[in-house]
Amino acid sequence: MLTDEQYASEHISELTSPTQTPHVEAINGDPSMIVFDSLDQICVDFFGDEAVGVDSDVDDDEDTQDANEKAIRESAPSQIFNNVAELDPILLDSWRTWSNNDSFDGEFSIGKEFDSLAQLKDIVKAYSIAKNHSFKVLESESTKYVVECKRKSSCKCSWRLRAIKDPCLASFRIVRYNGPHASNCLGDIKSIDHPLLSSDFVCNEIKDLIRADPSLKIHVIVQAVKDKFKYTITYKRAWSAKQKAIANIFGDWEKSYEEFPRYMQTLKESNPGTVVEWCTLASNEDPSVHIFLRVVWAFKPSIDGFKHCRPLITIDGTHLYGKYKGTLLIDMGTYANSQLSSLAFAIVESENGESWKWFMKCIRHLVTQREGLCVISDRHAGILQTMNEFNSGWEEPPPHHRFVLLTLPLKSTPSSIMLM
Repeated sequence: MLTDEQYASEHISELTSPTQTPHVEAINGDPSMIVFDSLDQICVDFFGDEAVGVDSDVDDDEDTQDANEKAIRESAPSQIFNNVAELDPILLDSWRTWSNNDSFDGEFSIGKEFDSLAQLKDIVKAYSIAKNHSFKVLESESTKYVVECKRKSSCKCSWRLRAIKDPCLASFRIVRYNGPHASNCLGDIKSIDHPLLSSDFVCNEIKDLIRADPSLKIHVIVQAVKDKFKYTITYKRAWSAKQKAIANIFGDWEKSYEEFPRYMQTLKESNPGTVVEWCTLASNEDPSVHIFLRVVWAFKPSIDGFKHCRPLITIDGTHLYGKYKGTLLIDMGTYANSQLSSLAFAIVESENGESWKWFMKCIRHLVTQREGLCVISDRHAGILQTMNEFNSGWEEPPPHHRFVLLTLPLKSTPSSIMLM
């Protein structure tokens, strides 16, 4: 309707803005010139298609650049400006230039946006690796990131990138870019490795691979990096990157232990009748703090099912690998068709006399009280001590203790044969 100037002049006073939106008015009665009193031209340009006046002069000094950035931040729309249903679609699009961020296409440009500072840094590194160039960081702050060519002086290369943070979101936007590199700025990385391929950078690159397969071999990671970037990283760096990726995806070792009690409580609540027994040590500094030592658990269906199994259990232990070692102890039952059934598990500090004694005591009191059981194990000193201890509940008779003399490899026979 504003195409009819006479109609617009008569009805311009009827135009009202939504609650908490910028005031709209005409300039000198001309309806074709509409301005916003709470958004100046710098802000409209910043959130629009072109960043007019922002880092456009390559000769600006740092004070001018900081003044421009301050003007951008102060003129940005308020976060309470959320009644998007009543906004003009064109204006709404200009405010939401951070949405639907396109993937990196191999060359930077003014106005390009990135989800976070970390993503921007990784893409700058990937760009430099692909172009076989180096850069140096001039400024790296929570609201600003500035880099330039490392060979600026020797090659007169003016490659430079400047990005600032969006005032309301975590995204970063390039406001100045001089590129690509000068034609005489030749790549200076001649080794088979690249200094920018740090463990943190490789971690971000392989995170999806580790999420799909946490057991991914280190040599596969080395080859994947070589296929993508044409450089060969060291085994140690690939291993470090994998550990960081696992920590980012699944949590670090400390966090995992902190979640352990909650996990066990969830097992008990989701499987009524499941038994869990803890063994902790009191802290010398704070008696209210308990230090994890051992835990044993057995699922209710396994406990009930063992009543219908043969009066035979097999016990063994295996080492745990990681930052905090330990040993996993297991107690297995045997079905009538000779198939094994897990009965109880325990995580202990190591395979010793005290840990085996505690584990077998928990089995006897919490899992099964069947008489005439036969226990099969190896000749570990801790097991022998436990089975021969008076009043342990396992001394003969009535339980019977037999040993594994030989276990045939699974490749040689359908099932392992235990000779007692």
